[in-house]
Amino acid sequence: MRTHLSTKNFSAFNPLEITTLVAFVVLVVIGGSNAVAVRFSNLELPPFWGAATRFGAVALVFWIITFIRRIPLPAGRSLIGAVLLGIFSVGLSYAFLYWGLLQVQANLSMVVLALVPLFTFIFAIVHNLKRFRWQGLIGAIIALIGILIGIGGGVGYTIPIPSFLALVAAAICLAEGSVIYKQLVESHPVSTNTVSVTTGTVLLFIISLFAGEVWVFPETIVTWSAFTYLVLPGTVLFTCIL
Repeated sequence: MRTHLSTKNFSAFNPLEITTLVAFVVLVVIGGSNAVAVRFSNLELPPFWGAATRFGAVALVFWIITFIRRIPLPAGRSLIGAVLLGIFSVGLSYAFLYWGLLQVQANLSMVVLALVPLFTFIFAIVHNLKRFRWQGLIGAIIALIGILIGIGGGVGYTIPIPSFLALVAAAICLAEGSVIYKQLVESHPVSTNTVSVTTGTVLLFIISLFAGEVWVFPETIVTWSAFTYLVLPGTVLFTCIL
């Protein structure tokens, strides 16, 4: 009897629902561990340079996939959207994120990045992508209050204010990038990522150059492991699932 009931209950799950659940779990695990890997990267590599080399390698992977699969590159409105996406979601956001993670612990950074849905809600209204709804605002405010309670006492003490503001700026850029994607981009996701990641990489290299960073490569196995993780599962796989 127990076997019959468990089989019946299991068969009630839609395969699509199971796939979605697995993808969600993978996204949560990868997203949460990325910040830890960035902290390891920052121990040996300058922040902007570390971000630039990471996304430079990611861009190379996407160019190879685009070339092999002969996916057309974005054009017109989608090209503009892909470039803007790269500026906000890759270049600016990760410049702020890597710099902020020099002083902020990985777990606290992920709490701050939980502000992304709130900023996305605001920007979607500003860009006329959705109507204002009180339910959405109330939910976002509740989330914001929870975040402030969780980290508010540490800002200025255990969490340096400039680093905290850098992480907030990263959340703002990520939110704006997601709205730009929904509003302007209609091209294939792989070729869109190819253009956006390339654009963001160029911007990160420029920021690193103006910051006067020393361009070095990892020397320890730990840093190489963190770098490899950030490039492959941390970015390429994460982006493909997302």
